[in-house]
Amino acid sequence: MNIVVTGGYDPLIRIWNPYVTNSPITHLKGHLTAKIYGVCIHPSYGGWFAIRALLLFPDIKVPFLLQKSPIDCVPTEEKRIELLEKFNFHWRDWSYRDIIEVKDKYSEEQKTYFATPPAERLKLLKLEEELQRRIIIRLLVWLFKPLNEFCMRECFASKKIISFYRIWLSQV
Repeated sequence: MNIVVTGGYDPLIRIWNPYVTNSPITHLKGHLTAKIYGVCIHPSYGGWFAIRALLLFPDIKVPFLLQKSPIDCVPTEEKRIELLEKFNFHWRDWSYRDIIEVKDKYSEEQKTYFATPPAERLKLLKLEEELQRRIIIRLLVWLFKPLNEFCMRECFASKKIISFYRIWLSQV
């Protein structure tokens, strides 16, 4: 059994494991050539949530941790087919997210933000260009910091290059 970690603990979210159940969620007639992707629906929030990360640890075994069956919050075959069709073929209209009654959903501002391509989101937030540049550079420095440290230790032989590089990083 693999341990699956998502953005936060939620006892209502279960990951469907085809190796355990070995049966399809539902059958879609008439879509023989198109790929059909599955979708997670939260019992309280419907499709108005996101799994931001999935970490698999294949070498870690937890024999006492039993897999629980997921909550069947889309109980009818017709609703499942409707959900899969909306998610796979009409996902831009957000309608698949409301396949069940939900407690809370994204605001119009959140919808606009998530519908905007990532490269244009800073403009949407109306940040000044200089601030945008600094945010992007800081983010890149933070993302590549482990690689930078490795290069400083292993790759650069010249002390001048290292000192120039450190000065450049401090000014960004």
